[in-house]
Amino acid sequence: MIVHLEIKNFILIDFLSIDFKKGFSVITGETGSGKSIILGALNLLLGKRVDHKVVGPKKDKCIIEAQFNIKDLNLINFFKANDLDYVQETIIRREIMVNGRSRAFVNDTPVNLETLKNIGSKLIDIHNQNQNDILSNKSFFYNFIDFYSNQSSFVDSYKRKYHNYLDKLNQLELIIEKKKKFNTNLEYNQFLLNELSSLNLKKDEKEELQNYYNTYKNFDKVNKAFKEINNSISGNINIIESLHNIQSNLQSICDFSADLKNINQRFETCLIEIKDVISEIEILSSTISYDPTKLDEIQSRLFKIQGLENKHNVSSYNDLIQVEDDLKSKLNDSEVFDKEIDQLNKLINNLESDLLKDADKIYENRLHFSKKLSNEIQTVFSKLSLTNSNLEFSFVKNDKLNEFGIDNLSVMYAGGKNLEKNPLKKVASGGEKSRILLALKSIFSRKNSLPTIIFDEIDSGTSGEIANSIGDLMNKMGETIQVVAITHLPQVAARGMNHFKVIKSENVENNIKTDIYELDNENRIEEIAGMISGKEITDSALKQAEELLK
Repeated sequence: MIVHLEIKNFILIDFLSIDFKKGFSVITGETGSGKSIILGALNLLLGKRVDHKVVGPKKDKCIIEAQFNIKDLNLINFFKANDLDYVQETIIRREIMVNGRSRAFVNDTPVNLETLKNIGSKLIDIHNQNQNDILSNKSFFYNFIDFYSNQSSFVDSYKRKYHNYLDKLNQLELIIEKKKKFNTNLEYNQFLLNELSSLNLKKDEKEELQNYYNTYKNFDKVNKAFKEINNSISGNINIIESLHNIQSNLQSICDFSADLKNINQRFETCLIEIKDVISEIEILSSTISYDPTKLDEIQSRLFKIQGLENKHNVSSYNDLIQVEDDLKSKLNDSEVFDKEIDQLNKLINNLESDLLKDADKIYENRLHFSKKLSNEIQTVFSKLSLTNSNLEFSFVKNDKLNEFGIDNLSVMYAGGKNLEKNPLKKVASGGEKSRILLALKSIFSRKNSLPTIIFDEIDSGTSGEIANSIGDLMNKMGETIQVVAITHLPQVAARGMNHFKVIKSENVENNIKTDIYELDNENRIEEIAGMISGKEITDSALKQAEELLK
């Protein structure tokens, strides 16, 4: 329930503070006094999108804050799921800047608009004539009947299973589609793999082939260079002997200083490396020979590899090997597809079997309790001058599962004794829909499952006995949940357990502002008398007001 509401700098409201109470409260006030402004502020607190024009005359930010007692609303899991601190006395605040930007907080934790809407819907249900469209929403009646049948949790479990079942069906459809595409490209992929496999590609082979090719292609230059090198090594002046002489001389003097010792060590290291290089040169120069046949073979293989790299649009030889591996994997996928399809079909069949059992149970419960619910609705109808009206729930069992179970619900309505029943959304008038929805919510409230309900002038257009019945019904609802009604009817206002009045005033600076006050019994008599007779309150109106309040 909402415990406290504060509104700062919102349209005509400078500062407004309301302490709400349990039970049935009424809010009255002249047309244009600002009742809709207060309701608008509450709507913003519940997540409605912002218009920057709501910021009040101080041109500063607007703040709307409310305290809720959420002890009996079973919201612990919701708070955990949204990383919010669960506090029985929860505070929600929304701040709106002059540029239209806004921030929202739940127990001082910032939240986005979607989270604010979600939590708001669990705390307050604002019922106005625009909400009558909900009677065209099939899910509303399914939820209503399942709640009345005490199977809401079971149906929620069914819905989770059903959505999992749909996910598996989608997965199956995707895999079957993949298999079709695979089969379409099977022959071509096999051809590509055979073409690659015929080359017997080996890792890093291309680099080795390229080295061979470059050497053989430039054989004359390489051979000439080797001859000159060998002549330099073993010519008239033997390089190795000369280097050994240098080493011998360095060794003879290296003990004389640290610098000489360091030079000697460095020279020994270089000499070892030079001797190793010379040895490799001698081996290469003795083994290299021009083989035109081998050159053609290497050139042909390089050409084939380059051609396949271009064909598969890869930039390296190793990428080409990866293409071959991928093709092998694809061609093995046929068995994988069949295995996955088989596993999914088995899982889907098991899920469907379980769902059918659950759906049958849900269907039977709906059939059983809907008759009892119709009778209970009829009882409430009789109190709202809908005595000859009749609301009936018709269930047709289907062959296929749906998100609600295995049945299709039609809500049929007849507005008179001898009238034929037709779909409710097509035949009920606006006034009838308001009273029908009020009747349904009154039944809901008996199980104390609803959040705070705010009725926004849903009694508009009614009077006399109907108004008395609406007031009595709201009062009865207030015994189990918190109910707030904005009303222009004295009969409804008189049935309130608590009474607030909205007043618009103008100060000496010609600034208009809206305030709200709780009325004591004497002021209530005067307010209700004014609602009966208008600005000039008569003795008769005062007596009627006193009578209504008894």
